[in-house]
Amino acid sequence: NHNINLYDNGSHCRDVLHVQEVCRAIKLICDKGNLNEIYNVGSGNPTQIGEITHLAKHYLKSRSNISNIDTPKFHNTVQTRNFWMDTKKLKSLGFEPKLSLEFIVKDLCL
Repeated sequence: NHNINLYDNGSHCRDVLHVQEVCRAIKLICDKGNLNEIYNVGSGNPTQIGEITHLAKHYLKSRSNISNIDTPKFHNTVQTRNFWMDTKKLKSLGFEPKLSLEFIVKDLCL
């Protein structure tokens, strides 16, 4: 129930994948992937930090206020604004995420 400050209204994007799916992807790579080849493990989909925050607030029944704040110059300089993985090679092995963002956040919160 503490106030939450988000840079740029939480519009920054990240790749979100449940740890169970990370393990499933690693097992698939071990079983079907090419030796000494790099595979990116992720959902391959951008998810806004604000969306994650709002879902978490909902599942925690939080009374927190979510506010927008300007991104400090230092963070604009050193932090990647958006980041998600190119998972084409992983998908070529047959991997598809099965767990929704809602499930992932709910699992973390409850």
